[in-house]
Amino acid sequence: MAEEVLRVEGLVAGYTPEVDILRGVDIVVNRGEIVTIVGPNGAGKSTLMKSVFGLVPPREGSVKLYGEDITGLAPHSVTRKGVTYVPQLDNVFPSLTVEENLTLGALGVEDNIVRERLKQMYAFFPRLEERRMQAAGTMSGGERQMVAMARALMPEPEIVLLDEPSAGLAPAFVDAIFEKVMEINAAGVTILMVESERPPRPRPLPPRLRAGPRPEPLPGTRPRADRRPQGRGPLPGRRHGPRGRSRGGERLRVLTHATSTSRRPIPH
Repeated sequence: MAEEVLRVEGLVAGYTPEVDILRGVDIVVNRGEIVTIVGPNGAGKSTLMKSVFGLVPPREGSVKLYGEDITGLAPHSVTRKGVTYVPQLDNVFPSLTVEENLTLGALGVEDNIVRERLKQMYAFFPRLEERRMQAAGTMSGGERQMVAMARALMPEPEIVLLDEPSAGLAPAFVDAIFEKVMEINAAGVTILMVESERPPRPRPLPPRLRAGPRPEPLPGTRPRADRRPQGRGPLPGRRHGPRGRSRGGERLRVLTHATSTSRRPIPH
């Protein structure tokens, strides 16, 4: 039986009183999986990621990491538990160099370990080693995304939350970013990722994670964990997970890609 890393149940959250962006979202992420949440802009995908990471306190429901309740913990406490987060925008410190950005991802770690992890990140993202003394704010969007992903890997997390990693990138960088996502997962890092359902131009999701048929509306505001979409069944290689409603009733779809559950070092 797959080991459960993250479980979100009945999550309700929002930014202003009495206005719920998320209305009862359920998600389960098992060890070694890439779980992709697909939905239109404004559906609450980023709100969900922020709620899991502690940036937006949930009003109802729970977030559990390996069975431990982390609901509402501060982001720094969530990070220490083994969860890191890459925001969609403004995800680097622009005035700091690439190496300074990465080092911030390992605050509190001994210097010799930080140096070893920097070597690992530079081997994994060779472009960053070439630009390690360059200010992150002067880099291209794809390069900044690599910096943000590498910084999220510095504390050696159990699960990484990626908020639309392809957003705003040039087409040449989209495939490169998703290849890195797959490589990170292949090294044993579990990933929860969100992507837009209708981006301004086609963006390939990782293999076996392309969007399937649109599900039928769910009755009520609280989804059942065992409910499946009506009509066609899951396409080969996909497991459709639980769904939730968000602001305005838009539906979030959950697509899962399972890989090896064993943890391997990031390639040198």
